[in-house]
Amino acid sequence: MERLTIGGAFSRTFAFMAQNWLSIVLWMGGALALIIALGMMTMGNAFTAMAASPGNLGSFIGLFARMALFGLAATVVLYAAGLMIWRGALVPGSAAGDVGWAIGAGALYALAYFVLMIVLYIVLIIALLVFGLIFAAITGGAAFTPAAIQSGAVAGGVLVAVVAIYLLFLLAIMWFQARLSVAGPVMAARRLLNPITGISESWRLTGPSQWRIVGFTLLINIVIGVAVVVAAWIVGKLVGQGPAALIVVAVLVYLPALMVWMATPPAIYREIVPADDAETFA
Repeated sequence: MERLTIGGAFSRTFAFMAQNWLSIVLWMGGALALIIALGMMTMGNAFTAMAASPGNLGSFIGLFARMALFGLAATVVLYAAGLMIWRGALVPGSAAGDVGWAIGAGALYALAYFVLMIVLYIVLIIALLVFGLIFAAITGGAAFTPAAIQSGAVAGGVLVAVVAIYLLFLLAIMWFQARLSVAGPVMAARRLLNPITGISESWRLTGPSQWRIVGFTLLINIVIGVAVVVAAWIVGKLVGQGPAALIVVAVLVYLPALMVWMATPPAIYREIVPADDAETFA
């Protein structure tokens, strides 16, 4: 186990894309096509029915249930495709017969990750409430009175504190996601079905480089976000609007961005768990 370098993580990310682009395109293309089909099957005419009877509680509940089912199915499909891509790259020649494993592992990992994120949000919300109570007790609640708000007194330290707490909230989420960032590649490399093992191993492996991983993921997401906005604007100006234009934007803009996101976890994994140069990626 080694410490991650941000430059090395960037290099491995683009090396993964260059050497596994066909696998990413095929698996993610198939996954997206399946997700579209699942969306048509699960959602159906739910939105039309909702619009036709806006005050019907049953239509709203039905729409929410279908959306939840579709979201769960789409997440499992994406995780399964990711596991197939990562296993094929990290363990060359072993991915062909692992579709069943990938679906099962993807479903279990999606469930475990969902539960952990809910727990994290609950903990953070409780922490925010406790801080709010402590702050109100210290100030006697004077900072939140109508007079203080109208006079602008609340616009000082209180707003700075709120912004700081919000940024800390986001930082805590990014840190938690960084600690789980290689759970998928760990499961793929070792063909694990139990997500708890993958998550615990990811927690152990990312420990020495946890803040560097946070910095790397923040930087690469900023780069991708800016590139997507600029590229989408340029392509949109060149091809105009309409269904054909959306397909062009998806292929030329969003697919490369998806490839980068798919290459990031195994790049982090190989940066902190190095292999021989010939075995780094397929």
